[in-house]
Amino acid sequence: MVRIILIRHGETTWNIEGRYQGQEDTPLSPRGLEQGQLLAQGLKNVPLDVW
Repeated sequence: MVRIILIRHGETTWNIEGRYQGQEDTPLSPRGLEQGQLLAQGLKNVPLDVW
């Protein structure tokens, strides 16, 4: 059985400013960095295969 986990990016500084983004690589906000850390903690015991 295949399980697919979809993950979006964390909050960026442009999200806070209400700016449109798409092709720019904008920095994560402090909250976005925290979201990334929480995601890593939540997935640390999940076996992941990359094809």
